[in-house]
Amino acid sequence: MVRNLYVQADEEAPSLRVLANGRELPPTSDDVTNLQAPELPFVSTDPTLEVLVRDDNPYLALDDTSYVDVYLKGGLPSRGPGLGSDFRRISFADDALTFVPPDSGTADPLRLQFEPSLATRDSTYILKVEAEDTRGNAVEPYQGSFRVQQEQVIRDVYPYPNPMNTHTTFAFRVEGGRNEALRDFALRIYTLSGRLVRQLEARHLDSPLRVGWNTLRWDGRDEDGDRVATGVYLYRVRIEGAETTFRGDVEKISVIR
Repeated sequence: MVRNLYVQADEEAPSLRVLANGRELPPTSDDVTNLQAPELPFVSTDPTLEVLVRDDNPYLALDDTSYVDVYLKGGLPSRGPGLGSDFRRISFADDALTFVPPDSGTADPLRLQFEPSLATRDSTYILKVEAEDTRGNAVEPYQGSFRVQQEQVIRDVYPYPNPMNTHTTFAFRVEGGRNEALRDFALRIYTLSGRLVRQLEARHLDSPLRVGWNTLRWDGRDEDGDRVATGVYLYRVRIEGAETTFRGDVEKISVIR
């Protein structure tokens, strides 16, 4: 029996993801030129940045450091739209950068863990990552901007939708400081007469309390599990931490059944 055998070259580039403390750090859009733009994400001053490079070819593992390069730009005071510094390649001899190769014969990604200390000054940083597979297929370089600041503040506490029917999601943004400095969280919901209806705590958050956006869902029920009646309610957020004590303004949310 004679059979034809076709061998196809690997021409597909690997995929690349970047996470900041377990949360996706999106690439910066080309139309964002102001590096103090409010849409840029804040990260902790002691962040854990992860780079995940995944190749679909399990027989040619990305098992050494030559397949990926990490660069960081920034660290100068945040004045004006530019950073005024060049990209610095992060050496694998740097204790802040850890290389974790995938297990042989698996689909696990190559993983880098980058833990820089950015607690010296308020600034905007740009992280750049270049990667390729063993055949030289290069992924489109990643470039993402993020901000750090020393003062820890909480902004933009709001529910959506408002008015609500069966549920709403409260969102708020923590800017600056360290994740570890954030401790006790409470969102209290009251009637207009001041009676406490429900207290939501850190365990109700969609993910651990951290620098950046945080969300939690309220199902419109009181402490006894009963649905609250149609009407207007008050809410207030409180966060206690090592570096900040935040007590938000009293705001209103409407429930329509």
